[in-house]
Amino acid sequence: LGVLKVFADRGVNLKKIQSRPTPSEEWDYLFFLELSGHPTDRALVSAFEEVRQRTRFFKVLGSYPTT
Repeated sequence: LGVLKVFADRGVNLKKIQSRPTPSEEWDYLFFLELSGHPTDRALVSAFEEVRQRTRFFKVLGSYPTT
């Protein structure tokens, strides 16, 4: 899918990546990303829109504002 490349192309700093298996289906995983920036930053708005189009489920739980 190239989802990580979406962030790399926009220069978004991914601070942490975690995966967890879903209970519903074998070999199906949820990924959690910690990243630098604010959800209203232009690069993140663009990245989030593209990731939403490429994935079945996407939710922003939080972010670290860049200082």
